[in-house]
Order: sequence, then structure tokens, then C-alpha cells
Amino acid sequence: MKRKTVFVIAFLCSLSVVLSSYYTGVGISYQVDCTGAETAIGQPTGCSITGACHAHTPHQTWLNVGLELDSAGVPVTHYSGGQTYTVRLFGSNPGNNDTLPRFGFQITCIAGAASSAGEVNAGTWSPIPAHTHYCPPQPGYFYIGLLEQNPPDTVTTGTGTAGSTYEKDFSWIAPVSGTGVVSFWAAMNAINNDGQYTGDNYNNASMIINEWPQAVGISEVHAANFNFSFGPNPANGAISINYILQQQTNVTIDIYDTNGKLLMPLHTANEPAGVHSLTADVSALSRGVYIITMNTEMGHTSKRLVVAE
Repeated sequence: MKRKTVFVIAFLCSLSVVLSSYYTGVGISYQVDCTGAETAIGQPTGCSITGACHAHTPHQTWLNVGLELDSAGVPVTHYSGGQTYTVRLFGSNPGNNDTLPRFGFQITCIAGAASSAGEVNAGTWSPIPAHTHYCPPQPGYFYIGLLEQNPPDTVTTGTGTAGSTYEKDFSWIAPVSGTGVVSFWAAMNAINNDGQYTGDNYNNASMIINEWPQAVGISEVHAANFNFSFGPNPANGAISINYILQQQTNVTIDIYDTNGKLLMPLHTANEPAGVHSLTADVSALSRGVYIITMNTEMGHTSKRLVVAE
């Protein structure tokens, strides 16, 4: 009996070491990139490693996760070289009877739009926010640097029950002009904080961001400069779009998904200075979050559109 007791104590101590080490990030602790950016070299998408992660594949659908690139508080689908942006990782508990008051994450940005065997990072993360550390490439395991929790953060709104949200903002400095398309990859765990692997949920998100053409010289302008607005928002049918131009210019208004994919061209015209308005039907879009962009020769602006049922 004494020998069994010693064995149990030793097992619990080793389990505690494993759990506590994973608690501060699986990248440094286990040489695992869970973001999905390096599946081409055998790294996982999400926390699907039995015995080393919070959850396995069945839990993936129990946490909604998304990514957004912001400039001066406005969602954007393109970047300009050397400019600083906010990358927002957000999630929500849709309601599965689990109470998940804390969350962890991994996030990275790579050159190109898809996982490949020769990935390189795009841009830099600075400053690094609280509850976060930088995990450098792990030779022989993965080849890009990423940010991950250290330790997990607390729920942003709610108590961890259905409807609770999880959000983390990161400051990202875009790479030099001419880098081209980049993509962001992230994994999020929402955890019940009981020190066990079970009962926790995860999901992944990615988004593709294009670079503004260097020759165009478009500067990023806050929406207020155009008085760009639309409504209703949330919407489920027609929306009214209004804006003011300070001079004659070419105007293009489009709807993108949060991955930067063009979904619906709304308006293209050369227009005089003054007040303008138009109506667009968004009923063909499924429920979710989208980005409406307005591009002109003077600059561009974007706003988030929510399509409801």
C-alpha cells in the first residue's frame, strides 16, 4: 500500500508539472504551433494533441473565434508597409452548458496566404500585451515565431457561461512595402480552470490581408473624414450608405468577409464633391460579421457590418 501511495503521489506531481507548463503556452512547453499556420510540416490545427492539450476535435465547434485587423479603431482589409495596426482576436461561448471563465491563445502572422513548408513571419509584434509572451521558432519543430498566453487571461464579458466573450488585442507593425499578401493564424482555448484537460473548448481562425499597391499611395483615413455611415446595423435586408466627398474622385464601395475575401461589389463611380447616398441589399449574406470598405483617391475607410437573421 505504501508503494502504491508513493506511485500515486509521483503521478499527480508529474501531471501537475505538465498542466502547469502547458498553462503558460504550448509553444515553449511542447514545441507545438496550434495556430494552423504550419500544417504543411505536420503541426496541428488547434488543440488536437491527445494528452498535451486542453481539448480535442469534438470541442472545436463549441467556441466561436474570429480575427480582425483595425486601423485607428476601424476594421481594414489591407495594410500599408511599416504602419502599426491592432490585431483583434475574439471569441464567444455560444452556450453548451460549460462555464469557461479563462482563455489562452496562440497567434502569428506569415508571408503568403496559406501554410507551406517554408514559412517566414511577416511584421513584428510590439509592444507585447499583458498575459502574453513571445515564443521564438523551435528548431526541429516549427519555424515561425508566435505569441501565446502567459498565463491565461480572464473572460472579457460575462462569467464564462453562455454568451460570454473573450478578446485580446495585439499591436502589429506591418512588414516593409512590397511584402505582398500576409495571413494571420490563431488558436483560442476557453477553459474551465479546473486543472484538467477535459471540459475545455477550442477553435481556430485565420484571415488573409492584402497590401495596398505601392503606386496608389493610399493613406489610411478614419471614417469621420468622409462622414461614412450606413444603417441599419445589424441588418438583414437593405442598408442605406451615406458619405461626403471633399473633391471629385473615383469611389469604390465593397463588402468583404473577415478573411479579406471580396464578397459583394456595391458601387463604383467617379463622383463630384458633395453629399452622396445609395441603397444596397445585403439579404444574400448569411448571418455573421463583414467589412464594408470605401476606397477613393484621397484615402480609404472601413466599418464593420453585422448581418442578423
